[in-house]
Amino acid sequence: MDRQGYAGQTWIATAVAIVLFLPFASWDGDLGPEPLWVSLRRTECLGPCPSYKVTVYRDGRVEFVGYNHVAQAGKHEKRIAPEKFRLLWKRIHQVRFWRMADRYTSDWTDHPHQIVTVRTETSEKSVDDYISGPKALKDLENFVDQVAGTSEWVRN
Repeated sequence: MDRQGYAGQTWIATAVAIVLFLPFASWDGDLGPEPLWVSLRRTECLGPCPSYKVTVYRDGRVEFVGYNHVAQAGKHEKRIAPEKFRLLWKRIHQVRFWRMADRYTSDWTDHPHQIVTVRTETSEKSVDDYISGPKALKDLENFVDQVAGTSEWVRN
């Protein structure tokens, strides 16, 4: 094989490897503008689903408002380490939140909605998950709860 043919095959193999493995690479570079806050709203269902909204601010402030079927109804606040917010922002970037559909719906009824909203200085995006959201979105919803520590207000 001539030198030019070998170089072409190497270039093609490298390009294929990048296309196949890039989605699985972790990204520690610039994540873009850090959000001002991230919120998760879990709505009611026809059963005992906890209904609440939690908002995590980049300065580490957490605001919880419990509506129904929660251990502590009403408004509550606490603080977390701002580094936890940075982990949340990383996760938002990793799941490609900004590229997700605005709404994932289903024909089923009586289930709760999970609505994640991210607000930066220049934009805001909400994703409404009614049963059919992708696993990455469901994992993000649970990660917001984990970072915010909502279990202290939700569990009965």
